[in-house]
Amino acid sequence: MEITISILIGISSAAIFALLGVLIKNILIPWINTITYHGVNISGHWYTKTILPSGNVQDMTMILKQRGQNINGEIRITKHLQKTGNTEIKNFSVKGEIKDRFLIFNAKNVDKQAIGIHSELLEVIGDARTLKGCGIWYSITNKCIQSYNFEWTKGSSQYIE
Repeated sequence: MEITISILIGISSAAIFALLGVLIKNILIPWINTITYHGVNISGHWYTKTILPSGNVQDMTMILKQRGQNINGEIRITKHLQKTGNTEIKNFSVKGEIKDRFLIFNAKNVDKQAIGIHSELLEVIGDARTLKGCGIWYSITNKCIQSYNFEWTKGSSQYIE
């Protein structure tokens, strides 16, 4: 009987410490990062329009959520194909961080059946209404890694569908 009680106490202790670890990692540390972060806040809706080397026009909308220096969000890429007149829409999840006035993030296609990875290094310009920098991605159309200079503008939700 004492062995059973000892085992139950051990399992209960392990469960409590695991729960405490999760709470510290997911609630306490992000909260501390939020109150100790003194940099610019870039949360919100962002928009850029690009004419790619192929001649295709690409509208990109991005929603960023910032907690301290950590950035999460989503990007919707709407590509208007010049040759066929069709439109492709791709959605990406974003994870990154901002340090000083530089934002770096990686974006991955949310469709697990499609290839899609995108990275950007951006500088916050002026009053944090413009992000300028360079992005790289794998182009399925051209079957190669490409790069482009981007200028994101902070906008309203009218850009997000």
